[in-house]
Amino acid sequence: MFWMTCSLNYTLISFLLKYFPGSINFNSMMSATSELVGTMASGLMLIWFDARLCLRVSYLLSAVGGMLMLSFLKQTNFYHTEQHTFSTAQMLQFGGLVLIVKFGNSAAFNILYCVTSSMFPTLFSITAFSISNFLARSCTFFSPQIAEIQSYFPIGLMTCLFLVSAVLTNFLHEPNSA
Repeated sequence: MFWMTCSLNYTLISFLLKYFPGSINFNSMMSATSELVGTMASGLMLIWFDARLCLRVSYLLSAVGGMLMLSFLKQTNFYHTEQHTFSTAQMLQFGGLVLIVKFGNSAAFNILYCVTSSMFPTLFSITAFSISNFLARSCTFFSPQIAEIQSYFPIGLMTCLFLVSAVLTNFLHEPNSA
C-alpha cells in the first residue's frame, strides 16, 4: 500500500500540473524544488527518528496539503467555471500547496527506498522490494487516465490514499536485530 500510494500519487501530481491554477512552468518548478528538498529532508529525518514516524509525518503532510488543495479548488469554483483568472497571490498559494504535497510524497518515497530492505528478513528482502515495486508501478499505469478526469476526484483519491497510508503506518514494525 505504501509503495502504491507514493508511486501513483507521484505520477498523478506530475500529470495534474498542467491543469492546476497558475502556469505549468511555475508549478513544475515548485514540484521539482519540493522533490529535491523532500528527498534530502527524509534522509536527515531517518537519522533522528524511526521509519514509522517519518512515514506517518510524510503521509499526513501530503494529506493535509491535498485537503487544502481540494478546499482551494472548491472555494474558487475551479471545475464549475469556464474562465479561470487567478491573482498572483492565489497562484503562489496553490504553488505552495503543490510544494507541500510533493514534499511529503517525495520524502515518503525516499524513506521507503531506504527502509524496505530492513523491514524483512535478509532472505526475503529483495523479493519483497521487487514485488512491492512491481505492484506499485502496475497501479501507476492508471495515473494519466485518472489525471484526465476533470473533477475533484483525482485530488480526492490522492488525499484518501495519503490518509489510508498514514493510518496503516501504525501496523509497521522493524524486526529486532539479532
